[in-house]
Amino acid sequence: MKKITPKYGNIKLLRSLLYKMFQTQYQIFHLLFISEQKVPINDIKTDIRPLLESNICCIIDNKIKSNFRITKIYETFILTDFPSYNGKDRVWYLLEDESILFAKNIPDCSDKNVLDIGSGSGVLAIIASLNNAKSVIAIDVSERAIEIGTFNAKL
Repeated sequence: MKKITPKYGNIKLLRSLLYKMFQTQYQIFHLLFISEQKVPINDIKTDIRPLLESNICCIIDNKIKSNFRITKIYETFILTDFPSYNGKDRVWYLLEDESILFAKNIPDCSDKNVLDIGSGSGVLAIIASLNNAKSVIAIDVSERAIEIGTFNAKL
């Protein structure tokens, strides 16, 4: 299995595109980034170049396919591997009764230093940062998790 990692490009434009898709084309967003379905390019009513340039998506047989699962939590997007990713270095996708539940219950972190050990996608560190943490350090032994977690922090 070829490992695909996200590429840095215009993160601001990518974030804006994801928000637009989530708000105006939620069904397409869900098919691509949650259900792991290919979507005809013509069904997407926005410029898909940021998705392609960042390696988030690719085009196969005139359809767009996501290389990653994307979950929206609060006002941020978290990129992970799909459940179908079979690599030993999988960055686990977010589950409603696990990571998302923890993330939604992180209290105000004002004036606190936060250490996220085994951070994976970085979701808990990112939410702690959004909840006013004084500083946040996220660590993981997986190079892939570090790459994806760092990408998520910028996204």
